[in-house]
Amino acid sequence: MCAAPRIKDNTKFFDRMRREPAAWGARFIDSARPWAKQIEIMESVRDNARTCVPAGHCVGKTWIAARTALWFLYCHMPSIVLTTAPTWRQVEKLIWGEIHNMHRNSYGGFSGTHRNGLGGEMSRVNLRIDDLWYAQGVSTNSPERFQGYHQEHLLIIIDEAAGVERPIWEAVEGCLTGPHSRLLAIGNPVSADGPFWEMAMNHNANTIHVSCLDHPNVAKGQLIYPQAISPTWPEEREREWGEDSPIYQRRVLGQFPSGDADMLFPVDWLQRTTEPPADQDRTKDGDNVLAVDVARFGSDRSVLLVRTARAVSHIRIIEGSDLMTLVGRVVDAMKRFNVRPRRTLIDSVGMGAGVVDRLRELGHNVAGVNFGARASKPELFVNLRAECYWRAREAVDPKRGEVLRMRVRHCDVLRMELQQTPYSFDSAGRIKLPPKEHIKSELGRSPDLADALAISYTPTSSFVAVAM
Repeated sequence: MCAAPRIKDNTKFFDRMRREPAAWGARFIDSARPWAKQIEIMESVRDNARTCVPAGHCVGKTWIAARTALWFLYCHMPSIVLTTAPTWRQVEKLIWGEIHNMHRNSYGGFSGTHRNGLGGEMSRVNLRIDDLWYAQGVSTNSPERFQGYHQEHLLIIIDEAAGVERPIWEAVEGCLTGPHSRLLAIGNPVSADGPFWEMAMNHNANTIHVSCLDHPNVAKGQLIYPQAISPTWPEEREREWGEDSPIYQRRVLGQFPSGDADMLFPVDWLQRTTEPPADQDRTKDGDNVLAVDVARFGSDRSVLLVRTARAVSHIRIIEGSDLMTLVGRVVDAMKRFNVRPRRTLIDSVGMGAGVVDRLRELGHNVAGVNFGARASKPELFVNLRAECYWRAREAVDPKRGEVLRMRVRHCDVLRMELQQTPYSFDSAGRIKLPPKEHIKSELGRSPDLADALAISYTPTSSFVAVAM
């Protein structure tokens, strides 16, 4: 047996700490007092079999999950605490990183002794007090890993819960059979589907929504908790994304989406693109962007799209053309629309690499674009394709100002392709698009015009210096 917590020798004090989880943390870990929502989470675990916490970005989700794990372990004798997350890195580095830090700096018993004072034997993802009294990190690559965990006092914590697959949730439910079993699921509300969302909608679970606007740093406008959210972050995100944006709603407000099938370009937004501009589009020479989506297969089409800041001014669809002929078409468009160097953006994956290489060989300073590359904002987008499409979405969002106009030939086809583009979020809350093959199956052909428009919104930092 490992060194047991000294508090077991004082039943009265022990019972009080079990009733007052926040006070226990202040007494045995550190003086950092949880804020109101975090205290509510700990008390919900105390009082409810199931606690569901959809929360915004950087509000202390993992921190309070780790603190709850230690409180439950040391205030219920004996007990088992299991933690899991979508990836082993999240288990080992995030929640167990917090557990290690708190345990390392804990005070012991009633003596006030510092450094590992809580007792127990700590390893990488295991804190053992006795054979039937321990905390353990569990991976999610196999539901069978949750078999055999039964104890009168059992707490299972699912961190970043939206990313954990259904078989793991089912295995977790199989463990929650004891009289004092508890489940805490916490994370960003990524999708209006799946076990995390279902738990939030279930009246048998106590659901606590945590908005970034609730956090003391934001509410009081000062950095009270230095490791948490910046006081100005929500306001900055509102300006960047808009308060009606699904990214803002998930990452700032901690709200689930209204439905699972989110379409990237709402129909009413696209209808606005057919209206004439408020005044003439006075475009200076050289302000044009030329985007080229290069056909990969025989049935696909190459597309040349010219865009100004306020309008799609030209679309040309090229079918059945060899690459050198396409190069000639691109050179002609560059001259015709007076496109400046590095303002011709070409899909440089597959067949497009040859187009980029030949144009550079001819002395044209063009930019290659690889949709599969890392986004310039990887914390928001799964890849560059998702980021470019999102930037195109912002261009037709009426709440962001003058809407991009699409009034030239083929724009009806472009709008149809955009209208059929869904999006979703990964377990980290980042925007992702379905594979191009999925959209192609829905349309019956490749969304070449939509790809060309998205290419035209590639961030400068994401240009490919050398053809792929």
